[in-house]
Amino acid sequence: MGSFFLTWVVLSWWTVLILCAFDAVQRFFLVGAKRSSVLMCAFTIALLGALLSLLDHQARSMERIFSTIAGPMAPQEIIKLRDDIPDAARVKLELIRAEVQFRESGTLRVYIDESGASQMFAPGQEVLSAREERVSSVAAIRVKVDGMRSQITQIVATTLFSVLISCAMGLRRKLAFAAI
Repeated sequence: MGSFFLTWVVLSWWTVLILCAFDAVQRFFLVGAKRSSVLMCAFTIALLGALLSLLDHQARSMERIFSTIAGPMAPQEIIKLRDDIPDAARVKLELIRAEVQFRESGTLRVYIDESGASQMFAPGQEVLSAREERVSSVAAIRVKVDGMRSQITQIVATTLFSVLISCAMGLRRKLAFAAI
């Protein structure tokens, strides 16, 4: 679901939710616990639950994407090096292992070259740019997830605030009608 579309769905849903909360509390204070006021309260609670469920589902799916991207690109042990692998293939596999480890965690790994000597992996420009791209995509997804979580908190707080305001307005109206 596109971010622009989701934003407008949430904003319109949120507006309807606040209007329903106002109406439900007003009805409850004006007519008491009648069928219309109870149904409006139930509808408001159901609408709030559906909106929070939608946002929670979106945040959880973003977290799954985040854990997939931030997780390992390949198993920790790519291939157990066997004795029957030629030296050129063995060196290539060691380099692949070192490159994967650098892309995943940013740590340099020691590999064994053709002569049998241990060398530190020196990443090239392509590997460095792939690592930077990975880090930036993980950071962007983390920002989106945090934004969705704060949006959920903001919706709950705003809805509770609007219910409190409408309670105060309803109580004021009820007291005004009682004085007449």
